[in-house]
Amino acid sequence: MVPLVAPAAAFADPELEKQVLAALARNADTFYRYAEDYLTPEVFSDAGNRQLFREIDAAFASGQTPPDVEAAPVADLDAAVRKLCDLAQRRKAAEVVAQFWADLGAGKATGDVLAAAIEKLSEAQQAVKALAPGEVRAFSELLAEAERDLAEKARLLRETGRPTAHPSFGPEQQQLTELLGGLQPGVYALGGQPGLGKTFLALTWAHRYLIAEKDTAVVWVDVNETRPLNLLALRLTCVNARRNPYEFERALADPAEFHQIAAQARAALGGRFAVLDAEQNTTVAHVRGAVRRLMAQTGAKRVMVVVDYIQKFAHIAAGGGFTDIRQRVIAAVAGLTGLVKVCNGPVIVISSLSKDAYRRGVKGNEANVADFKEAGEVEYTADVGIQLRWADDPRNPDPASAVKVLDCWIVKNRFGPTGVVKLYSLRTEARYTESDPGEVAMPPLLRDAPGAVPPPEPAEGPANWDVF
Repeated sequence: MVPLVAPAAAFADPELEKQVLAALARNADTFYRYAEDYLTPEVFSDAGNRQLFREIDAAFASGQTPPDVEAAPVADLDAAVRKLCDLAQRRKAAEVVAQFWADLGAGKATGDVLAAAIEKLSEAQQAVKALAPGEVRAFSELLAEAERDLAEKARLLRETGRPTAHPSFGPEQQQLTELLGGLQPGVYALGGQPGLGKTFLALTWAHRYLIAEKDTAVVWVDVNETRPLNLLALRLTCVNARRNPYEFERALADPAEFHQIAAQARAALGGRFAVLDAEQNTTVAHVRGAVRRLMAQTGAKRVMVVVDYIQKFAHIAAGGGFTDIRQRVIAAVAGLTGLVKVCNGPVIVISSLSKDAYRRGVKGNEANVADFKEAGEVEYTADVGIQLRWADDPRNPDPASAVKVLDCWIVKNRFGPTGVVKLYSLRTEARYTESDPGEVAMPPLLRDAPGAVPPPEPAEGPANWDVF
C-alpha cells in the first residue's frame, strides 16, 4: 500500500507572499538584503507573486520605481521570509516524495529511483537558504577536528606515496603541486585570453584527479552552446591515451584505433566523469544535485567540479533574477563556494579577462588577480587565482611546432606562495609538462592550413590560436 502524500499545494501562503513583496518594494536595500541571499522567484507559490518579484527586481536594478503591491507590508520581515523559505522547501520535498512513490509503483529500478530522489532533494535543500545564525564552536572542539584532519592526511600520505595528501597535478607538474599543495578542496579561478587552452588544461587536471584514486569523480558544467558534448569525451580519451585529438576530430586516424583507446578510457575512468549540459535556468542547485547523484551512483567521496565558463554560467544561473553581470557573477561564485563542502574537492571556474587586462596587453606583463573579468567576487572568494599568458618563445607563432609555451601565474594562493610556472603544451601527446620537450614537429596533416588567417587578437600573441 502506497502511503498518503501531502500535496505540494498544501504548503503555500499567497497572502503572506504579497505582504513580503510589499515590504521588499519599499526600498532597494531591503530588497537586495533578502533577494541576494535568500529569496528566488521559486520561493513564491503563486505565479502572479513570482512575476511581481521579478518586476520589483527589474525596477530596482534599472533605478526605476517598483510596482505597487496591493497588500500591507509584513511587520516582521525576517520571520515572514523564514516561513516562506520553509514552505518552499516543503513544497519541493512533497513533489519529490510523490514522484518517489510514483516511480517505485511504476516498477523503475530502485537504484535509479533513489539516485533521482537524492538529486531532487538536494535541489530542494538549496532552492532557498535558511535564515540561521552562524554556528559558534569552541576552540577545544576545533582543535580536536584539526587533529583528526591531520591524522587523515598523514594516513593518505603513507598509503598513497603521493607528495601531498590530496591528488597531485602529476609528476610532470611538480611545481604546481608544490605551490598549491595538490588539487585540494577550494575554489580555483583559471583565467586567460581566448585560445590559450584554459579548457584543455582543466581537462588534463580532471583526468589527473580521476586516475589519482578510485573514489574521485568529476562533474563538468558545460556552457558552450556550439561545442558537441561528445567532443569533451573524445578529448578526455585522448588525454588518457596521450594521443593528439586532432587525429580523431578530423578523421585522420582509423576509427578502430579510437575504439581501442576508448575501451582503455572506460576501464580507467569508468562512469566517474559526467557532463552537465547547462541550459537556460541551470543553477548552482542543479550542479549540486548532479554532484550528489554522481556520488550516489559511483561511491565517490570527492568530486571535482569544472565550470566552463563562469561569466556565461552566471548569466544562465541568474534566471533573469539580476540584470547586472557583476551581481550575477557574485551570486554564482558565492553558490559555487558553498558547493566545496558538498563535493569535498576542487571547484574550478574558467574565467575570461577584464577589459583592463586587454588594454594593458596580456603578453609580457605581470598578471594580477584583478585581471579576471568581474574580478571583485573572484578576488575575495577564490582560494586560488591562476592566470595563463603566452610566454616569449619562438615556438608559439610557429604553426609547424607541436610545442606551445605558457606562463602560468599563480596570482592568489591561500594554500601557499604565489609565483610563475612555465608550462609546455605538447599537442602531439595531449599533455602539459613543466620540462621543456625541445623541438617537436607537428605532423603535416595536423598543422594549420597554409595561409590561414587567424581570428583577430585582442592583444599581442602568437598566430596559432588552436592551443590545447
